[in-house]
Amino acid sequence: MKILFVSLLLFISVLLMSYPALAELNIGAEVRVRSNNTDSTDYYSLRNGTSPLISSDFYFTQRTRVYLTGDLSKGVSVNTKFQEIGRWNNTSTLFFENAYIKLSKLKPFSNDNMNIDLIIGRQPIEYGNGLVICDADSASGFNAIKAAVTFKKDASLDVFSIFNSTTATVLGGLFSKVWQPDRLKQFIYLIYQSKIFENGFFIGSRVDVTPRKDVRYNVEVAKELSGNGLGIDADIDLKSQGDKYLVSAGLLYGNLNFSLDTSYIKHEEYGEYYITNRLDTPNGNNRLKNLGIIKLGLKYIAVNDLQLGVNMFNYKNDGNNSFFNAMIFNAATFDIGLEYNLFARYKYTANTDIRLVYAIFYPGVNAVFPSTNTIKGDVAHKILLECIAKF
Repeated sequence: MKILFVSLLLFISVLLMSYPALAELNIGAEVRVRSNNTDSTDYYSLRNGTSPLISSDFYFTQRTRVYLTGDLSKGVSVNTKFQEIGRWNNTSTLFFENAYIKLSKLKPFSNDNMNIDLIIGRQPIEYGNGLVICDADSASGFNAIKAAVTFKKDASLDVFSIFNSTTATVLGGLFSKVWQPDRLKQFIYLIYQSKIFENGFFIGSRVDVTPRKDVRYNVEVAKELSGNGLGIDADIDLKSQGDKYLVSAGLLYGNLNFSLDTSYIKHEEYGEYYITNRLDTPNGNNRLKNLGIIKLGLKYIAVNDLQLGVNMFNYKNDGNNSFFNAMIFNAATFDIGLEYNLFARYKYTANTDIRLVYAIFYPGVNAVFPSTNTIKGDVAHKILLECIAKF
């Protein structure tokens, strides 16, 4: 498959250079610079018997993206995106985030009520809140083939195949339906993974409801059909005083013992300190595996370009426990910790965004210090200052 996608990229490049009159090119770039200041005595996991070895550290990271998009002809477009990400004074990683060809509005069945878009190459795929299919934080994309079918009766169907270099193949489909415009929308997806020692199906559904302009809530459930894997996401947002205040509450839970390689937790939504620094799972960083998160948040929009707020995250269930034990019953027994994030976000210009986060983490009984003389609940701190500039 690597040969296929490298050949695809070379084909795009040669085509653009050979037929410049056919292509309407758009070139852009995005630079993200972060300063990270972490201050923590190493905390310890009683259940895993290991320590993530986090200590006081100050460093800078950067992510640079370069975009190249173009229309080769009517209904044929290309999208190429390079990304370099890494820590300053350390090794950076350069890779293709996207490199695909899109054939738009195909009509193989001569049906005016149906359009088909065919996308071939390295592309982003994310459904719902990323319980099962989601790019990593680096947004590296997937080597995939996807057909997106749109029906005029407010419905669509995506069918895709992801090709993984670790000999895993993921097949899936997503059906979405708008039941009431701007009020009620539903997604249903079915995903199959074929991998060494792990073969099986996931089925999931998400419902987004906006009963009023100032109220929005959604519920998503993903279930492994051939095992105990389960993912739950539920959120509610309430606005008041002319959208000046936004109150949010949410629950995120995953116990994916049968785990897809493509399920991740998003740092910005679920805690800067713990999600970034928690113990690696055997299958990678920041997986939604054996973890429950209760979230409460308040955002205040001081002016149109400045947002201030605080989020609280209560982390549960660092082990193979049931959803009800971890989140409802005996909750203190499965406590990982509590985190507060104070944040400010300022849109300096249309292409410049500045974000400041101060995170405080209080370890719980599943994340305490190894020494019996150390008082449980010692605090870890993190300060993140981020600037994103687009060109």
